[in-house]
Amino acid sequence: MLKHFTAALAALFFLFPLSAVGESLDLSQLGAIEEAEHWEERAWYQREDGSDWRVQDDGSVIVTLSATGDVTIGGDTRKRSQSIFDKQLAQEPLGLDFPLSNVKSIFEADDMTLINFEGTLTNTKSATKNTYSFAAPPEYVQVLTSSSVEAVSLENNHVMDHGKAGYQDTCDTLSAAGVAYSGHLGASTFTTETGVKIGMLAYQTFNGNYKNIYASIEGDIQALRDAGCALVVVSYHWGEEKDYVPNERQVPLGRATIDAGADLVIGHHSHRMNPIEVYKGKYICYSLGNFSFAGNGRPDDMDTYIFQQRFRVYPDGTAENADMRIIPCSISSQENVNDFKPTPKDADGAAALITDSWDVLREYEAQYPHKILGERVELPRTLGYQAREEQARAKQAAAEEILSLPTLNLKTNDAGLTDDQIAILRTLKDGALQVDDLIEKTQIPTRRVLSALTMMELEGYVEQGSGKHFSLTVTLLEE
Repeated sequence: MLKHFTAALAALFFLFPLSAVGESLDLSQLGAIEEAEHWEERAWYQREDGSDWRVQDDGSVIVTLSATGDVTIGGDTRKRSQSIFDKQLAQEPLGLDFPLSNVKSIFEADDMTLINFEGTLTNTKSATKNTYSFAAPPEYVQVLTSSSVEAVSLENNHVMDHGKAGYQDTCDTLSAAGVAYSGHLGASTFTTETGVKIGMLAYQTFNGNYKNIYASIEGDIQALRDAGCALVVVSYHWGEEKDYVPNERQVPLGRATIDAGADLVIGHHSHRMNPIEVYKGKYICYSLGNFSFAGNGRPDDMDTYIFQQRFRVYPDGTAENADMRIIPCSISSQENVNDFKPTPKDADGAAALITDSWDVLREYEAQYPHKILGERVELPRTLGYQAREEQARAKQAAAEEILSLPTLNLKTNDAGLTDDQIAILRTLKDGALQVDDLIEKTQIPTRRVLSALTMMELEGYVEQGSGKHFSLTVTLLEE
């Protein structure tokens, strides 16, 4: 339990120079962040005359790229019953438009959305001897196209679940749908509406081919530059499943990829959020976690995020980072159950402008306070944070106007509470807790705890807040 918690903590310390991989970090090390390059604040431009704000007066073009973690649609073909994904779709009026419907507006607003597509689009019945064998009918490509996903990485441990025939079907289906893909068959390019050409490379490391990647990465990137690509994004399927930190082989490879000329490195496979490192002014996202993931109906970590980076590309083909932002999400629109519908933590999908590495840490501290361990230190005020701080003060002032909480007498039990409900309320008296903590403290089975919490939320006795913490909305009386 402690190991898991410490690993989750490390995943939050975005933008730390990773000097010792696997070494747990604490908040006393925050000063190291100052070594990272701080970004100049830039406007997210908008013009009143309706002209394309992305094209600047100097001829440069602003390009916004979104990236997510693992997307697995369809189901495990080794199981004879209907997949959990198909069962969910059958009850959704939106059908194939359902899975990415809550993030569609975000993806439509960018210039390119890149995901890791972990599965196949094929009707072939053959399968390899993998523990899981994922496949979806070719028409399921609509999940991507209906929500403005323009590009996918196909280099992972599931794209060959149905052999060469299944892989070729997947490639053919994506090509026909206009979705760019990169994998072991080669690089891919995508040209934005504003004419910026983006190159994509994808590699996996499970066959021990680190040496081959080191030998080829610089030439592969240069080939894309020679083909007119102003930006190059490299995706890696690497690391260990359920790890919250990169291993000792990922960090050198990620940095070498930046040294070779990449503009951005995106990682996946661990199914967990991993740190983001700033290396020579460029980002290495070691793992973006799951996103729309049909491989598990009840994963034990449902936190994820959309990584967005905005570049400025000049007429001579050179590019620089403009700014970046993180949109914290859950992989599901439901609590404790995966419905394969990633949902921003904020209903409108909004995310504040990130101006430097301190803002990133503060953004995550606000979203996932339950994953932060250690002593607090005062973080410096930064431009991006000032706006959020002002909003927080306004929200606090509004909260102070709320009348004192109503009372609930547990001794007389006029409300007709069950024994489970009373036990949970008494446990929450000392402070907000997550479901797992409530189960541990009350020794009540999971099903009963969830049922009791649901009923008490409906009655207005408890509420679920940040970090999936439940807290009291009443004052308890015992007399």
